[in-house]
Amino acid sequence: MKAQNKKYTIELEESLVKSAVKATGKNFTDTVRQGLKIVAAARAYQELSKMRGAFDLELDVKGLRKDKRDLR
Repeated sequence: MKAQNKKYTIELEESLVKSAVKATGKNFTDTVRQGLKIVAAARAYQELSKMRGAFDLELDVKGLRKDKRDLR
């Protein structure tokens, strides 16, 4: 299913827009998309970092390597 696009009218500082477009080397729309993706990813990362230490994972590297060899 294709995502729907929606037009927005927003006010932005011209210097910020110019700086962002120059930094990405892309057009305005692609720069805004990239920025929104970065903000969304940062939020997801914050949520994941809250879980740091919440899970006790014990890995047996030698055992994992043996399992991998056994699959061949």
